[in-house]
Amino acid sequence: MVNMLAVLTMIVTLYGSSRGLVMGEAISEMILELDLPSIGSPGLAVTVAWVTLAVSGRWQPQLSWIDRVGRLMGCGWIGLMILHLWILSTFKGAWL
Repeated sequence: MVNMLAVLTMIVTLYGSSRGLVMGEAISEMILELDLPSIGSPGLAVTVAWVTLAVSGRWQPQLSWIDRVGRLMGCGWIGLMILHLWILSTFKGAWL
């Protein structure tokens, strides 16, 4: 929420609030630059932690629902990291 408030404040300051198309372009660019870099970070942390556990031989799963939910969440974070890279490579500069 704080990121979006900062983005909207910068857009209104730079472009004013009367130009709709420019506002849409500016919003998309600012979201790509300010907000999206944060969604890939947990996926990178999970990947590094899992690789470290596997390499050190300490990867020992427990047979509980908590462990399974944690692995599912970890896979989701890794998926978001990959999606983040795809979004940045696909939509960066799309309004130019």
